[in-house]
Amino acid sequence: MRVDPKEIEVVSAGEEFGRRGTRKLVAISRVQITFANREDLDLCVKTLQESDERLAMAPHGPYDWQLVSVFKMTLSFGVAWYDLAFFQSKKEVFRDPNHSVIFSKFGKVPTDFSVQHFVSE
Repeated sequence: MRVDPKEIEVVSAGEEFGRRGTRKLVAISRVQITFANREDLDLCVKTLQESDERLAMAPHGPYDWQLVSVFKMTLSFGVAWYDLAFFQSKKEVFRDPNHSVIFSKFGKVPTDFSVQHFVSE
């Protein structure tokens, strides 16, 4: 399927556009969530943006958000990981019950997320 780039809405630039600094990328997680309505999608975007603002204030942390975009009703974003041990211990944190409380605010559960992890060599 060919996607017209004009149909992709960039919501947040992410760490790969200058915030990484000298941190070495050790892994990336790619996440996609499809929504049934724009209200829930917008609430999820707002939640990610608030988290992104907090991460920007801690520029030496072990992870950061990557580009956040929307195509039709699917939200896509990445997680940049800078500490391999932290990645190994936290890569499935979205399944944690504490996150489920957040996800329920926009009608999602962990099984609604498509998550792929890639580790640098």
